[in-house]
Amino acid sequence: HQDLVGELYGAGDDVVANRERLTRLYGPLSDEKLERVDRIHADYGDMAEDIRAQSGGLLLATDRETLALLDQERRKDVAAILTAEELERYDLQTTTMARTLRARLAAFAPTEKEFRALFKLHREFEERCGSPNGAPDDGKQRERGAAEAELDTRIKAALGDARYAEYRQQQDS
Repeated sequence: HQDLVGELYGAGDDVVANRERLTRLYGPLSDEKLERVDRIHADYGDMAEDIRAQSGGLLLATDRETLALLDQERRKDVAAILTAEELERYDLQTTTMARTLRARLAAFAPTEKEFRALFKLHREFEERCGSPNGAPDDGKQRERGAAEAELDTRIKAALGDARYAEYRQQQDS
């Protein structure tokens, strides 16, 4: 019914507002892709809510693994409908890592090019090393330390000496 009304009278305020909301969430995509991505998010969101509800507020390791698997599968489903460029923008817009990095870099105020480079480097680091959780293991700590040093070197190369100095200053609490 809404589609027919939209065709006859043009897009209503609700339709325009919804498109703007979806664009803010997922990036600039066609209406069809926005709707498909939003449906994917809704479906996986429902599954994640079921897991959280069944956990009774206490997520076990298996629950966290299942939620992580749902996130991976959601991204695969989204990746299947987006181009490589759209997927990159989607990741920059929606991932937890992008939001965290954006917050950490607020005082540094990176350009879009710098942010994209830093995002790529941090994503590669996270894929390689994962997040630091669990009991510390000397071997893993040394490996992670070496990877962090390599990440720092790559960040310096990406930013250049002057911007890297600003970056380090802003990161040092």
